[in-house]
Amino acid sequence: MAETALFALPLHMSFPSAECSDLLLAFAQEKPILLLAFILTASSRHPDFQLEVAMLFRRVLAERSIVQGQCTLELLQGLLTYLNWYHLRFNVHTQRFYQLMQLAGGMVEDLSLPRSFVRLTDTAAQASQTVVDEARAFLLCYYLTIISDLGFERPTSMYCTEALRSAAQVVHRCGSRNPDHEIPDLVEILLVYSRRRLMTLAGQSIDAEDYRQEMQKWNQRCIENPDAHSSSLTTSLFITAHTLLKSRDRSSPLAEDVHAGLGALDSLLAHFSMRFTKSPKYLVTFGIGEWMHLITALFMLPRLEMALSSTSLSPVAVVRTPLTLNHITAFRQSLANLRSSQADLQQSLRADTLCGWFESILAAVETRAVLLQNETPQKGPIPDLADSRSTAFELVNSFLVFSQGVDGDHTAGDDLWSSFLSESLVT
Repeated sequence: MAETALFALPLHMSFPSAECSDLLLAFAQEKPILLLAFILTASSRHPDFQLEVAMLFRRVLAERSIVQGQCTLELLQGLLTYLNWYHLRFNVHTQRFYQLMQLAGGMVEDLSLPRSFVRLTDTAAQASQTVVDEARAFLLCYYLTIISDLGFERPTSMYCTEALRSAAQVVHRCGSRNPDHEIPDLVEILLVYSRRRLMTLAGQSIDAEDYRQEMQKWNQRCIENPDAHSSSLTTSLFITAHTLLKSRDRSSPLAEDVHAGLGALDSLLAHFSMRFTKSPKYLVTFGIGEWMHLITALFMLPRLEMALSSTSLSPVAVVRTPLTLNHITAFRQSLANLRSSQADLQQSLRADTLCGWFESILAAVETRAVLLQNETPQKGPIPDLADSRSTAFELVNSFLVFSQGVDGDHTAGDDLWSSFLSESLVT
């Protein structure tokens, strides 16, 4: 798994001197269910085998958790690995993502993870590997809860601020991965977002200026060095745009919110472009969360530019999607640089197929931007730019059928989106 997927469970093995076969054998004996989840995740290039393993995993999960009533950290880790990675290749509506997320949340409660981390007040002591693994699982469940908009109606379920902060400090202090120092910052930005969502669901009025000031304060405190806090920066920018453009307290965003959201997405893409320019191999090493942010930003940016072209906030110009086209040019240059340096890269960083899919996505975004640009701007209210019914599976596929004027739906066959994710996960 990519090292910048901060909340993903690490394949932690305590047998550094053993051969690979011995490592797998030892891991199979100690944590067979978690190993099965890893095999399932890593088999995306072999869909028939992956489907067979997926069926086996769900049967084992049902037998252990439902029939036998077991609740262990290994079961929770395996389920969270499944939810965080495997389902992305398929339609979430047929994979029962939310049903399984409820099961994961129940396991967190049954394992008493919130209470155990509230009681863990000694932040100076070195935590055991088991405690670190529990903290990672607890934080991953919270992360998936936030991004799937689940659990906000029940604030006592996963909205346990002190326990989350304590768990984040455990990983920050004792984690062995380079990005672990960012986890407390990421938890803070998720807490900011969840507080806003709770107020919205409770029907409480939200002061937009107060929210912007809170986000600005967080940025000043946590993002002094973008290179050292890449995931924190991208998460902050993405959540800023998301909360401005997709709010349930009104049917469509205000013009000033669209303008601010456009700025956040532009900054997000500029950050990715800067990282690619400095290190072309960055494209094939960042995590699935960053891929989601990147592709969603590319999907939304031309729509936002066109929405503003019909308002007084943006002057009328011949090219009404300049930001989108500029970012596409920059990313293509980074792809060219990566291909030119392929001979110098390690075998694990060579990803010709992944680069090909990314170029296809850029071409689709460019086609959509040009088609939007040739349309006559519509005066009046700004349309709902982030339909709550949309899923990540439709983002890329909708580009491919845009010329027919039909929104793309995810199909069971291998399409651009699922094949792209398959390649990126293996990479």
